[in-house]
Amino acid sequence: MGNRWEGPMLEGALVRLEPLGRHHTSGLAAAAEENRDSYSYTWVPTAPEVGAYVDAQLARAAAGKLAPYAQVSLRTGRVVGATAYWDPRMWPGDDRRFAVEIGFTWLAASAQGTGVNTEAKYLLFKHAFENWDVARVDLKTDARNSRSRAAIESVGARFEGVLRNWSRSWAPGEDGLLRDSAMYSVVQQDWPQCRAKLEERLERLERLEGLKRLERSSGRERPPSPIASGVPTRAPLPKRRAELFDAPESESRFSGPTTGDERTMLTDSLKAQRTTLELKCAGVEDAATLSRRTVPPSTLSLLGLVRHLADVERRWFRCVLAGQDAPPLHSSPENLDEAFDGAVPDPAVVAAAWEAWREEVAFAERLVAEAPDLDVAGTDAWRGKVSLRWVLIHMIEEYARHNGHADLIRERIDGAVGL
Repeated sequence: MGNRWEGPMLEGALVRLEPLGRHHTSGLAAAAEENRDSYSYTWVPTAPEVGAYVDAQLARAAAGKLAPYAQVSLRTGRVVGATAYWDPRMWPGDDRRFAVEIGFTWLAASAQGTGVNTEAKYLLFKHAFENWDVARVDLKTDARNSRSRAAIESVGARFEGVLRNWSRSWAPGEDGLLRDSAMYSVVQQDWPQCRAKLEERLERLERLEGLKRLERSSGRERPPSPIASGVPTRAPLPKRRAELFDAPESESRFSGPTTGDERTMLTDSLKAQRTTLELKCAGVEDAATLSRRTVPPSTLSLLGLVRHLADVERRWFRCVLAGQDAPPLHSSPENLDEAFDGAVPDPAVVAAAWEAWREEVAFAERLVAEAPDLDVAGTDAWRGKVSLRWVLIHMIEEYARHNGHADLIRERIDGAVGL
């Protein structure tokens, strides 16, 4: 474009998006100092890097490439992260945008799961479609980043596929490597339905925030967990089993389509189960707690479940359906329970388990997205010929079973309950 690009200030009930300026530097630095465990597949500046980060974003804005924002929580008044419009595409010979991307998004740990992301996306979508009259808004993320993908899907964006070796990897330790990118969009035709769903969600979030404000103003606090162990959690623990485990953001697990084609329904249900596993492990930061066998005499642990399900994903999608020679990562004929027995309190074991699980999930999602239909089949030594349809159903069953185990294990760790 060649001219400075700056979006207007956008404000909702939970968050205010302020055009980024150098006066936001100290607030962003404080946000960047919070727990960084959720940044596995994206680059977020550390506190000392924030000044240079702000300068770089402002330089891109001056070149017309990006319209950056600071995200400010209206509950606390603090800067809690950043986001941006970027990659504007223009009509030929015109200065009107027909498409933009929403990206460069990150939130402090304390703002994750609070509804800030949902409302920020709503404000950005609304302005792009209703003020700039764009035909399309893009979003993309590392194909391995299941948490980011769940957040994108929760705001109504449609998955369009995975582009292999699409861009440089922003994952720590992957300098010089390329990543596969999961591509999403909302187009103008989608916006009315997407807007209605987002507004319904935001109404519920605002009512919840109103109840929280009332609780705070009355001086009443939720009682501590009866099995409190000092384990940090990403959100206040639900008190009832019928509450959402990680409310309100985890509601996205239950906002998928309830009608439609078979592939969409099955993949959405499986994604919800995978996300539930991640949520049941969220907030359990240390290896000792993640590997605790809390329901004796069972040897199951949260870490063991992650290791086991990585092997389950690998077996059905990589070995059976793709026909690869890929032996299990965490078990052997000599010890079929090694996934659980080897779930020891070692940070390296934890990191390897999550890396393997995410890699196998990403492979499975690519295979499903590229399959011509659900009748694609492979041969399993146990079940014989199996179709992709059967594997998806079986995987939903497998995760549902083990998420029930995770319910009990997590409750024994810190009292956390919920859907």
